[in-house]
Amino acid sequence: MTYVAVEPDSELRPFVETETLWLQENPCQLTGAPPTRIVPGGGVELVICYGAPFEQVDSGPTRTMPMALVSGQRLSRFSVRATGQTGMVIARCYPWAARALLGTIVPKELVDRYTALDEVKTPPEKAARERLPTCARARLAETVRTRSR
Repeated sequence: MTYVAVEPDSELRPFVETETLWLQENPCQLTGAPPTRIVPGGGVELVICYGAPFEQVDSGPTRTMPMALVSGQRLSRFSVRATGQTGMVIARCYPWAARALLGTIVPKELVDRYTALDEVKTPPEKAARERLPTCARARLAETVRTRSR
């Protein structure tokens, strides 16, 4: 599994905290892998997954998570499990930038929950949303090549 933190590119830098564009890619098939705990954290995060989806596996029925979501401040932990080869990009927004990226969203509505990006009242700029995974995958590939030399 590859997990790196990189500086956002110039188009995203005004909206996300410096050095907090997180990239995670797992090229292996993880059938039966134990769940990963997502710990409490502050701030609004834009999460874009590619590859196989994740499942939330806390008490209650297992739920497939959206491939693109907005996560609010987390006051409690929850657990997720990969369903195959996965990758994700996580952009932690500056406190004031969530509204700029996500329109009329009210951060307190997202406390301890995540919402599919398509369900957000005013979705973010389409070009930025589509550019994020492409930029991240290119940066991840570059980082892996550099580290393997």
